[in-house]
Amino acid sequence: MEYCPFCSEPVKAGAKTCPNCRKTIDFDELAGLYRPGESSHIDQAAKRRIWIREHALVIYPFVAVLIGLVAGAVLMFTWQEISIANRINEFEARISDLQDSISTSKQKAESVQNELQQQLTRKDSIISILDQQKNTMARIITFTRRLARNSTITPNTSDQADYYRRNINYLIRVYNNQQQALKETAYEKLPEYDLKTVPQLLESNP
Repeated sequence: MEYCPFCSEPVKAGAKTCPNCRKTIDFDELAGLYRPGESSHIDQAAKRRIWIREHALVIYPFVAVLIGLVAGAVLMFTWQEISIANRINEFEARISDLQDSISTSKQKAESVQNELQQQLTRKDSIISILDQQKNTMARIITFTRRLARNSTITPNTSDQADYYRRNINYLIRVYNNQQQALKETAYEKLPEYDLKTVPQLLESNP
């Protein structure tokens, strides 16, 4: 049985480290601390080897933990990179879908806008024709009143009466043309006016 020269605890024969104080008892190793011919200088490499052996129970677990942390960090970084790449792909797909949806909505909006513009154009055309018809009807009524038997402004001569008749017939043709133009605008709620109700005086000869 041998004893540790540092703590005096028994150690196995041939042991290089005391199991109690963890000191190195490898005397060959300890003898190598001093360089030959330089007894006052310690071999630092040998000293480090001895220090590592004495602190192996702390160093090796620490190194293992450090390696594990580095490996875990690398794995975590790789996983994060993959996760970010997947999310980027997902966002790009969503952006592409949104762009397609925006493009479709834009096309629909343009179609609706064009349709509304056509409706407004047709409405303006209908209003213009109705306004023209109103003016034409007013002129027809004016000339008709001049030809009425009970009118206080009847024409004085047959030429004047013939002039009024010609104007009324012309205005009727204009009105009928306006009526046809109005029908072509698909104005379904247009009331039909029958100008044949004008007094028969318009169809007679002077």
